[in-house]
Amino acid sequence: MEGRIDEDDGAAVFYEASDFFARAAAKSDDATHRRIFERAAYTLFQKELEAFALRVSDP
Repeated sequence: MEGRIDEDDGAAVFYEASDFFARAAAKSDDATHRRIFERAAYTLFQKELEAFALRVSDP
């Protein structure tokens, strides 16, 4: 199917997004924005771990 993201690409997407928000948090001077970016990075990192766990557990 065209445009479909397979499991490996899905984990990469979560990784890239998490990394983006982590870098944005590090650069932010505003404490509120920093917390928002940190929470987004953490949430996306959790999704990356879930995608990895599903890939590893599915034979």
